[in-house]
Amino acid sequence: MQWNLGAGSGYLIEIAKIRAARLLFSNLLAAYGGKQDTVIFIHSVTTDWNKTLFDSHVNMLRLTTEAMAAVLGGCDSLLVKPYDFLLPGTGKLSRKRISRNIQHILKEESYLDKVVDPAAGSYYIESLTDSLVEHGWQLFLKTDETGGYVRAFTSGMIRDDILGCAVTAPGKWSPPAARSCWEPTSTRTSRRQ
Repeated sequence: MQWNLGAGSGYLIEIAKIRAARLLFSNLLAAYGGKQDTVIFIHSVTTDWNKTLFDSHVNMLRLTTEAMAAVLGGCDSLLVKPYDFLLPGTGKLSRKRISRNIQHILKEESYLDKVVDPAAGSYYIESLTDSLVEHGWQLFLKTDETGGYVRAFTSGMIRDDILGCAVTAPGKWSPPAARSCWEPTSTRTSRRQ
């Protein structure tokens, strides 16, 4: 089985998100009697929503942190988009080479492929991962109680949950990195000050 997960700009939350996805998958297998040796393949892709058109070189920094977060989180494969994909006429070899070089630097010069779980032992990442797993499992159980995904979708429950995370104040939109409902309570209060 393969899951495709975007790697966004929230560095620590992206690391925890991929780690939580693996734990949630094993929880699903355990809950429904699946084979415990079943492995999930996680493919990560750098996201589009935080890239700029006006200074595409800033995008190289953003892509690097997104890629590093995905690798530290434990993705199995990674696609780093070209830093200037928003500009017309993109696709030159040098632009694609920079995207490939980001992956090579993380592997060959940072040696991130030599460590099994580079984020293990970090208190904040571990607690953030546990928080995401707990919240994700509760959402799964809530969806299951509704009658499954299709029934939850048609009833509007999923839409309401997404809107509850996206809107922090009446009429104000919050980007995915600032979603307060996915973060522990201690972080939630400090962001709104």
